Amino acid sequence: MIRYRKLGICLALGAIFLLSACSSSKKATDPYAYLRKSTSSSTSGKEPYLTIDIAILDTANYKPPKPPKPPKSSQKDEIISTQAIQKVIRTALSYKGTPYKYGGLNKQGIDCSGLVYLSYAAIKKKVPRSSTGLSKTGSHVRKKKIAPGDLVFFASRGGTRINHVGLVTRVKGGEVTFIHATTSKGVREDRLGSEYWGKRYQKAVRL
Repeated sequence: MIRYRKLGICLALGAIFLLSACSSSKKATDPYAYLRKSTSSSTSGKEPYLTIDIAILDTANYKPPKPPKPPKSSQKDEIISTQAIQKVIRTALSYKGTPYKYGGLNKQGIDCSGLVYLSYAAIKKKVPRSSTGLSKTGSHVRKKKIAPGDLVFFASRGGTRINHVGLVTRVKGGEVTFIHATTSKGVREDRLGSEYWGKRYQKAVRL
């Protein structure tokens, strides 16, 4: 009888030891015990709040994402663009005095859209061959914002149908000067604000 009692006591002590060991092991291997303890606590009846022990965060292997590369400065692009426009204008001015010829594309004879076509070809930019086609490309520019290199369009026969185009060569003091191929005097420069062309002006675009 005594032997059975001692056996029972040993089993009970063994069970207590196992339970204690399991509880200690769980506490040692549970990295979120701190979170549960913090979350379950409350003060003065307020909502429980969550506190994070930074020690449990794996910061050793954390690599912040690389910041995106800043866009390259557009200053160089603006310089290149300005240089290209100046080349376009110089090309157009080189045809000054060339007689008008419908469909012409050289210094023996040229028409208005042909002048624009060859001028932009100097910077390897292909544009439509007709004034109507040119008027449907690029972006619209308000009259007050016209700059060198822009195209100006006219309805030289009256109405609103575009049939003539010129290339802006300079803008100074609000006065716009453009070069174009006229049927009567060939390639020449005129003022956009002149009485004749001012009345026939329709729009401006930037390629």
